[in-house]
Amino acid sequence: MKNAVIGIVFSEDRTQVLCIKRRDVPIWVLPGGGVEEGERGVDAVQREVREECGVEVICKGTACEYYPHSFLAKKLATVTVVLECCPVAGKAIILKPQEESLEVAFFPVDALPEPFFEMHRHFIRDALQGMATTAQPLPGVTVGSVVKMLITHPILVFRHLLARAGVPYNS
Repeated sequence: MKNAVIGIVFSEDRTQVLCIKRRDVPIWVLPGGGVEEGERGVDAVQREVREECGVEVICKGTACEYYPHSFLAKKLATVTVVLECCPVAGKAIILKPQEESLEVAFFPVDALPEPFFEMHRHFIRDALQGMATTAQPLPGVTVGSVVKMLITHPILVFRHLLARAGVPYNS
């Protein structure tokens, strides 16, 4: 499984964050995705933010790196590097859903839209707290969190499993 990158694009005052509502699994997340073979993480996050939000960004640095630490996490996730980004200076920010997204918007970090991917809440919190010094265990991937998601959002879980199997369900 290839590594993943997540781009955290904060407002200038760091009170809002750029989020997308995925098309394949309609849940709010931070923009990001897989790192292609031979691609640098910085290039991958710039590509992913552009592909999902239509926004050109530059990377300010690594917010944190997470690794799967349990059997379940290793089956469901991969090493994830979260990079803090900012829009390219002088370019107009025009938020526009792209092929992989239904909606794109900035939200206050303390009032994120629902449903919001719980792991990404941890990423935002850690970035705001400056957790870049050490790699962290991947948060939120527990048997309890998976069961809770199955009970509260069974259709989203089914759509996620279809997407992971290479059969995305796009509406």
